[in-house]
Amino acid sequence: MIREIMEDLSKVESSNKILVFLTNRGFHALLNYRISNFLWKKKVPLIPLILTRLIQIVYSIDIDYKAKIGGGCCIVHGVGIVIGKNAVIGSNCKIYHGVTLGISHSSNKRDGFPTVGNNVLIGAGAKLMGKIIVGNNVKIGANSVVIKDVPADHTAFGIPAANKKIKLREITKVL
Repeated sequence: MIREIMEDLSKVESSNKILVFLTNRGFHALLNYRISNFLWKKKVPLIPLILTRLIQIVYSIDIDYKAKIGGGCCIVHGVGIVIGKNAVIGSNCKIYHGVTLGISHSSNKRDGFPTVGNNVLIGAGAKLMGKIIVGNNVKIGANSVVIKDVPADHTAFGIPAANKKIKLREITKVL
């Protein structure tokens, strides 16, 4: 848990890490998630739910304590983010405001929550719905609705999202 917290802190673009630790709502939400997730894994009752609701009320960021989020995640601006209970997010991902990773509630028996790979950028307002897999080094455009798998090294954009192959050097400029 401590390693992931330090990785999260290192990804926030600021030279003053103490200021980030004290004031950054995205970092606070991730810190709260990490503590809640740790307590849930240790079978501590009720406290993870209370901590999650507190951040939801204060910052309008709803990260379920049962989600799986890798280290080095960065939430930019944060307000309006929803990450469902079985969503999986890899390491070194950047998530902008208004993003939803949720279940699609379709009649499809394959319905569930998204799995997002490493080094993924999810643009503001993007919605990732259903049991989809987003590969490594992917960029998802702002306000896109992703309902199908996105292969590694692609950009997904539009409603519904279409995939386009990208070059690796383009991704490293973003992350």
